[in-house]
Amino acid sequence: MKKILLAIICTMMALGASAQADFEIKDRFYIGGSVGWWRNFDTDRNGFAILPEVGYKMNEKWTGGITIGYINSSSVEVKEDPTIADLDSRTKAFIIEPYARYNVLKAGPVAFFVEGVVGVASSKTDTDDESHGSFRVGLKPGAAVQLGKKFSAVTHIGFVGYGDSRPRLFKNGYGFDFRGNNISFGLYYHL
Repeated sequence: MKKILLAIICTMMALGASAQADFEIKDRFYIGGSVGWWRNFDTDRNGFAILPEVGYKMNEKWTGGITIGYINSSSVEVKEDPTIADLDSRTKAFIIEPYARYNVLKAGPVAFFVEGVVGVASSKTDTDDESHGSFRVGLKPGAAVQLGKKFSAVTHIGFVGYGDSRPRLFKNGYGFDFRGNNISFGLYYHL
């Protein structure tokens, strides 16, 4: 019985090592990012985000990268007083967010990670002529799935940290947010 159990364990370890070797990323640089689109029925407007990303894998545990993107969104501030018109505004923002990613756990083609991010943004609304700065610093947990030798899919789930934002591009204050509307998906191509 011990020999059979030992043979099964050795076989599983060999298969796991072989599968892991097939999904190792040999190429250090990657490009990719995420995109989004939303139709706001309240304002009868569309919003979108284009967030390209470039990164460099330093070793099996550490990756560094930067996201540079553009967000265009609309919002409605509903006034409680019916004599005051609701404020309908469109926000356009340019975002730069460098990050350092640490792979916490790797299981075959799936890697679970935590990113330390420092994000800055410059935004402008159509109801205000001034540009506004936004800032956030924190952690973004996520997972990456190697889809083949050159492609991987990435998801970020939530945010823990501090943000100061006008208009509300990032959240103001500090805390954590792991709601379902704070999930992003992206695709990478490894060079």
